[in-house]
Amino acid sequence: MKTTKLIFFVMMTVVSLAVNARTEDVQTFRTWAPTPPKGWNSWDCYYSSVNEELVLQNAKYMKEHLLEYGWEYVVIDIRWYANHPSLGGGWYNQTNNPDCQLDEYGRYVPSPIRFPSAVKNGKNEGFKALADSIHNMGLKFGIHIMRGVPKYILNDSTRYKLKGAEDTSWSYVYKKKDPECTWLKDNLTVSNNSYGQLYYNSIIELYASWGVDFIKVDDMSRPYYNGEIEMLRRAIDRCGRPIVLSLSPGKTAYDQIDHLHQHANQWRMMDDLWDRWDDVKAVFREADYWSNYHLQGCYADCDMLPLGQISMTVKDEGYANADAGRKTRLTKNEQYTLMTLWGICHSPLFFGGELTNNDAFTDSLLTNKDYLRMHAFGENARQVSNEGGKIVWTSEDPDNGDRWLALFYTEPGNGWILDQQALYASETVAYTTDGHKVDVEVELPEGTTELALIVDDAGDGLNYDHADWIAPKFIMKDGSEMPITGKDIKYSYTKSYYNIINENKNVTGSDKMSVVGKKYDNGFSMDANAMILLNVPTGAVGFKGIGALDDTGVCQPNSTASVKFYVFNFDPRTVANTAVCGESVSCDLTQFGYDADDTITLYDVWSGEHYKTMHPGNLNVFLYPHSVRLFRITSAK
Repeated sequence: MKTTKLIFFVMMTVVSLAVNARTEDVQTFRTWAPTPPKGWNSWDCYYSSVNEELVLQNAKYMKEHLLEYGWEYVVIDIRWYANHPSLGGGWYNQTNNPDCQLDEYGRYVPSPIRFPSAVKNGKNEGFKALADSIHNMGLKFGIHIMRGVPKYILNDSTRYKLKGAEDTSWSYVYKKKDPECTWLKDNLTVSNNSYGQLYYNSIIELYASWGVDFIKVDDMSRPYYNGEIEMLRRAIDRCGRPIVLSLSPGKTAYDQIDHLHQHANQWRMMDDLWDRWDDVKAVFREADYWSNYHLQGCYADCDMLPLGQISMTVKDEGYANADAGRKTRLTKNEQYTLMTLWGICHSPLFFGGELTNNDAFTDSLLTNKDYLRMHAFGENARQVSNEGGKIVWTSEDPDNGDRWLALFYTEPGNGWILDQQALYASETVAYTTDGHKVDVEVELPEGTTELALIVDDAGDGLNYDHADWIAPKFIMKDGSEMPITGKDIKYSYTKSYYNIINENKNVTGSDKMSVVGKKYDNGFSMDANAMILLNVPTGAVGFKGIGALDDTGVCQPNSTASVKFYVFNFDPRTVANTAVCGESVSCDLTQFGYDADDTITLYDVWSGEHYKTMHPGNLNVFLYPHSVRLFRITSAK
């Protein structure tokens, strides 16, 4: 090990111990993650198809190249218990016998086909051998689980016993026989009672016996299942092993912050994030909100890092074809932007690509010592300003008083609309979104005369993006509601596959609008990108409606439907070259308490070079769209 790397590792360890000393009076589970966790997760690169060989090759790479920089978790994502989990890409095999493996207590165990070390002397002993191999590398081991109890116990309820109450009927454990998760129907909701607690106790005891250090539990935080989160927290706290708890998916409800601080180490602030600029840009809003509630040991999670080689599928004959995937679509500037925002707001960092395919640039993002110090130990992280796509964040080094300053320029629009000026902007609505829809209600600024309803492709192309504005209405000053019809349309615009906007029927014109099988009579259908500009009647003070993915798109085989819904009080379209030119992003450094006669030095964190020495005042930096400059500021005083 090189001397500089050894010094950095020792420094991180010493500071971590100091952090632990300061957290002795907090809940124990928070001390298990004194700094935001960092590691590798298999989802972005292999979806649900990863196997033992691939996990180990990524673990070995982490040991050899990243462990000394604090990267330590190796996490196997969804459906490790299925012999045939995938139909390719992010599509789950849910109907063609996925062959999910359970032990005698109705608990999932690893697929012996994909994880052969699980089987010893003819018995499935779980991830113990694999976890031991990873621990022997000096790393930590994690798994993904779905909320609930496997529905497969219903196939033979006498075969499986509830551990600790073997004579108890499973009907006391689950709430109903139909899975509540809308996107993966492997599990049943657990009843919030003593039997439900016994089940959660039993699976956590099993995972602890394997040597699990990290659990990502899915379908737990959107919707937010308080009862099951509390049962899982109790089960972990009693198991005798420190296991970091991560809740997924997002968007996690803002009003659960106190509950989150009491029960979870990390939670998702966003739905699944991919290598799309729109996805990255959307994080700024959420990171700003959650930064107000940062607490050591509890972290708002921006989601995984979709960098390097991603989106692959391991061949499973008869079920899924092999797919070599792709390099991330994010430009180098966009990758710097992503890493800087994730780091300065203390998001957990889980690399999503195949590590062994990393190039020097990708590894440089993961091994920058100054950046990693900011991510782990920066204090008072906050957004300073956000105007017209010019965004400034800062945090402070608690040991020496240095300041990190990040200047971003996202751009004034997303390429065709001025998205940051919307009255309402949804998260990405995709097949994983509950009900495939969002409820929209917007207060109109006084004097509003026109209203634009937008369907945007969410940055991933137009395929399958059939969407509906269902039951749109103006809310009048007297509280009444006025249905919006085609007579209210002032102008419409489409740039899409069908290039059509239909009223009261789906975009193909074949039937009524339909969302998860439910038909709707009133509204407008279109495919992204599209806009309808409405005349606003006198006396209107608000708008309400439903934005939804229509079944004609999202229900097609291998559909990649994903859209965003926007509401504006003006026509938000912009010409294609609006965001091409760069802009100067400025920040008044005197607001941070520097004396006018002080001398400060700015060090560019990503380039590793001295930027300038100056007296405190207005710092101006020219940035191209989607780019960032990250500085460490040192005062001579």
